[in-house]
Amino acid sequence: MALQLSKSKMASRHVLNSLMNINTSVKITSTVVSSRIPSALPLPRRCEPRQASPADARFIFHYFSTSDARRVQSTKACLQVKTLEDSRKILAAQRLKRPVAPHIAIYKWQISAVLSSLERLTGMAFSGGLYLFGIAYVLSPYLGWGLSAASMATAFGALPLAAKVAAKFTIAWPFVFHCLNGVKCVVWSSGKFLTNQGVKKTGMLTVGAATIGAIALAFFV
Repeated sequence: MALQLSKSKMASRHVLNSLMNINTSVKITSTVVSSRIPSALPLPRRCEPRQASPADARFIFHYFSTSDARRVQSTKACLQVKTLEDSRKILAAQRLKRPVAPHIAIYKWQISAVLSSLERLTGMAFSGGLYLFGIAYVLSPYLGWGLSAASMATAFGALPLAAKVAAKFTIAWPFVFHCLNGVKCVVWSSGKFLTNQGVKKTGMLTVGAATIGAIALAFFV
């Protein structure tokens, strides 16, 4: 019995010595391996998953947004006009997108603008009508139109009274207005009535005086 116990103790000691030798050899091997690896190359470590921070999200957004912008800029830079016709088409397309100036019809009409336009229109009508009538009067004997003074007086006298007055007023009003509006412009040139109220009053006075003068000429001439 004592012999068996001594044998078991010796076996356990032998096992412990073997385990200690194995542990020592493992430590020596790991020390040698670590000494052979340069210090600049650390051993790889396991990457643990983690939750993205707001800074990471901002970095990713900035990266992709700037890369898209660079891609668009590089794409635009590759577009080149090859011919003159292509450049004209591009210019025409750009002009269609430009803002359009306001049309004159959207502005509020002012009496000064209306009278200024009428001054020019009546001047062109009288000067053009005078030239046309003079040419027709000269050519009438050769063309058989019969535009003599006697024939025109006879034809006008045969008209009804209302037609005579209307015809006289139609001719007299532009003539009187053109004359009086010219006088008004001369007064303005002297520096008088150049305020807003002065311009309105002189304009209305010109229209009223032209109407009264045309009626007087239509009935009494």
